[in-house]
Amino acid sequence: DGWTTCDDDCDDGDPDLDPADLDGDGWSTCDDDCDDGDPDVEPADLDGDGWATCDDDCDDGDAVVFPGAAELCDGLDNDCDGVLPADEVDGDGDGYAACGDCDDTEAAVNPSGTEVCGDGLDEDCDGDVDEGCSCPLYVDQAATGSQENGTWDDPYLDIDDAIGALGGGCAWVEVLPGTYPHLADLDGVELELRGLDGPSVTIIDGAGTDRCFKFKNDDLVIEGFTFRNGEADKGAGLRVESGTAHVTDCVFEDNECDPNGEGAGLYAKDMTDLLVRGCTFTGNDCDSGGNESDSDGGGLYALTSTIQVEDSVFVDNAAGDGGGLYLNDSDGEVVRCHVAANQVSDSQAGSGNSRGGGGVFVYKGAVTLANNVVVDNTSNDRGGGLGCYDSTGSLVVENNTIAYNQSDHGGGGIHAGDNGDMVLINTIVAFNDGDAGIDAYDPSFQPDQSYCDVYGNGLDYGAGLTDLTNQDGNIASDPLFVAWTDNGDPYDDDFSLDFTSPCIDTGDPAAAHDDPDGSDNDMGAYGGPEAAGW
Repeated sequence: DGWTTCDDDCDDGDPDLDPADLDGDGWSTCDDDCDDGDPDVEPADLDGDGWATCDDDCDDGDAVVFPGAAELCDGLDNDCDGVLPADEVDGDGDGYAACGDCDDTEAAVNPSGTEVCGDGLDEDCDGDVDEGCSCPLYVDQAATGSQENGTWDDPYLDIDDAIGALGGGCAWVEVLPGTYPHLADLDGVELELRGLDGPSVTIIDGAGTDRCFKFKNDDLVIEGFTFRNGEADKGAGLRVESGTAHVTDCVFEDNECDPNGEGAGLYAKDMTDLLVRGCTFTGNDCDSGGNESDSDGGGLYALTSTIQVEDSVFVDNAAGDGGGLYLNDSDGEVVRCHVAANQVSDSQAGSGNSRGGGGVFVYKGAVTLANNVVVDNTSNDRGGGLGCYDSTGSLVVENNTIAYNQSDHGGGGIHAGDNGDMVLINTIVAFNDGDAGIDAYDPSFQPDQSYCDVYGNGLDYGAGLTDLTNQDGNIASDPLFVAWTDNGDPYDDDFSLDFTSPCIDTGDPAAAHDDPDGSDNDMGAYGGPEAAGW
């Protein structure tokens, strides 16, 4: 090997052992360097743990890391077996492994976290929730042994008690899961009421005898509740009047109006700001079949209010008129809502001479309906999908899909009553049954219609209406929906457009109507700028 014993060859019978330090780490094979080609491997125990890299110490700079070491909650492979224990992984990226974090699914929760009031989390992992917080007040009907002072550890058992205890700048109540009885009527109270774990487990139940909740002259925020089994003349689920109300992530189900009532699910009157977002209305009945002059709005009824209804579902509701929604002399928008399988079933005229509207009815008011799917609704009178009366040019119907609706006496898709007028643009009216896809009570009615697809309705335009096919961008072609099953299940259909649809990129070409990706407008509910929220 080029070395003799006179040259300090430690073994002149083994050519792999010689006194040269080949890798420059200060050790040769004669000094027990186990790999003289790698300067990072040597026989010295640099961290004093009794193991060198030549002894398979995988980190000779850390004394708690060596073969056979006990695993510690430090995110290190302490025993050098090449495997990091599962509980030492930082699942939420907050700098703390699961073994040292009281909740490794919430990045805001760790031993260095800062307590946040009102979210039900122990951010600093000290075993206490909302320590130092005087607000919100908590309600948990399942709590046992509670002193009922509204803290996390001693919550109120009843929502009314918590609301009655508000004051001192606190107007916030958090409600834990449970089924709670109807709540007392409130007048002139500022309130933020939240179901901590959402509507599937936080329920206010009218038990078929009482309204679930009524507010008047209030500033209300309500989130995460189911309102069910209410009964009342107006607003069996929730009634709000003369104030502001933001209602989000709530469910209104199986509420029922008394005869001649209005708004089985939600009734709103004289609201300066009503926001309904991410809510579901299902199985609500406002005296359908009663042939009363009112009995309007199975899901939602808004009277002389300013409204914003968005990203909500209205399915299987019933009323005299306006099975899903009835908007009476109200201004605002209904955007990206799924309105399906609702029905109206009386022939008695409502407000003015309004009647029908299996899905939606609009009476007066400046209303924009944008990017809604209005399908499979029925009316035993007029307007299976949409009915309007006295809209006087302030009703804008833009980028909606109105399909497979049915009426007995006209306008399977859209019916306009006396003085009806509307802007109809970028909308698909297809496969509706009931005399015509679009018709009007007043023969002089003609919508300001452009870039719409009106197709497959038997008679597409009612008597007296001008057939606008091939004018102002209007077409009459099968829109080629992705999926329609006709099985009675409103949740398994897909009314987006097949890639070969003639409605793609054929809406209004003006930039203001472009799709979210910047391409020309697609007709129907999934086109135009508001489609970005679907």
